[in-house]
Amino acid sequence: MPRLAPRPRSDSNGLYVLVAALGGLAAGYMLATRTGGLAGLKRRWHALVADDDARPEPAHGAHEPDDDEWWDEDTPWAELEDRVLEAFRHDPVLAHRAVDITATGPGAIELNGWVRREAEAEHAVTIARGTPGVEHVANRVRIKAGR
Repeated sequence: MPRLAPRPRSDSNGLYVLVAALGGLAAGYMLATRTGGLAGLKRRWHALVADDDARPEPAHGAHEPDDDEWWDEDTPWAELEDRVLEAFRHDPVLAHRAVDITATGPGAIELNGWVRREAEAEHAVTIARGTPGVEHVANRVRIKAGR
């Protein structure tokens, strides 16, 4: 039975991988700059996963803010986010937990992230609700297993 000769290795595979990786980075950069950078991507993500209850309904005849207006850094609810963040920083337990605090509208706060125990998740909601100006807390805090 005749033996087949081994195929020569092609070093061009590495070049193809490099070109594909650079193309992916370029596409990601273009997408990020068109959506407002990382902050824009974060706003769109939060808008995508936010509860309908987290964004309060406008009063009858009231102006419905558009996305740019809703997420303006100078709005009063941006200050609300800062107040809740400050309360978490002053808490001896929550200061060391991976909890993201996002103001989703006037009086509305969303908590995302990880804590070690159920009691810590409940404590995070209590601290957020106890912050002046907070009317609604959407709790998406998870318990990290194995800790």
